[in-house]
Amino acid sequence: MTVLDADFVIRIPKEILSKEILFSVFALEGRFPSESGTSWDALLDCLRDLSWIRAKRIAIVHESLPLKDSGRDCDIYLRILKTAVRDWMERRDTKVIPGVRLNYVEHELMVYFPSTVKDAIDQRSKENGTIKVAKLE
Repeated sequence: MTVLDADFVIRIPKEILSKEILFSVFALEGRFPSESGTSWDALLDCLRDLSWIRAKRIAIVHESLPLKDSGRDCDIYLRILKTAVRDWMERRDTKVIPGVRLNYVEHELMVYFPSTVKDAIDQRSKENGTIKVAKLE
């Protein structure tokens, strides 16, 4: 899937320097439910749910690497993205049980970063054990 194939796009703008701003951007761009919280756990929960989005293909498109100057927060953010993408891939690969109807939309979640941040993400992966979470263009 490419960004052009996505039915729903969450755009993460440049220069996000705090997790509070990042949470606000996700809440607005991702149309998160008003009762969703503003914490790392809440962000992961929302990215694992996405039941309010009827579109199947969802892309999170970054203009840069958020929180790049906040080492720990940046690492947590990358791990959350990796976990959410992996969880949706595992759901898609799970066999459907005949006669069981799922009450959620099966999503395809993709995460994109510009190629200019590839080295920064690779370096973070080496230093902190985070795994590259996105196909970098």
